[in-house]
Amino acid sequence: GLRPVSDMKEILVAMDRQKAGPTAPPQGLYLDEVFYEEKE
Repeated sequence: GLRPVSDMKEILVAMDRQKAGPTAPPQGLYLDEVFYEEKE
């Protein structure tokens, strides 16, 4: 990305979607696989 990792905390704490930048459009996105840790 174009932002440093250190910006992430500030974005989350602000709870303002506009500070996070644009969201990817949903067209063409799908869940391919899920991994769960096995319980012993």
